[in-house]
Amino acid sequence: MKTYRQAGMVQYWNSSKDRAPCRITKTAMPIPPEAEQARIAAEIERRLSVAEGIDTKMKADMNRAARLRRAVLQKALCFGSDK
Repeated sequence: MKTYRQAGMVQYWNSSKDRAPCRITKTAMPIPPEAEQARIAAEIERRLSVAEGIDTKMKADMNRAARLRRAVLQKALCFGSDK
């Protein structure tokens, strides 16, 4: 897909499988000013950081749950023995 800027717009040249392979469409899409792009990028980075933190916490919680499950099974299976 080729893109180029023109007067604050990005134009995409693409073809679609729904259309004949030789038919190409041109779509103009507005792009925000650079300051707004920077704000959007910062917000995306912030949200990705939050998501990574949640992922790390979830993995730690899953490991903890597995350890607790093993400990409960260990106690249940060894119940009545002198270990």
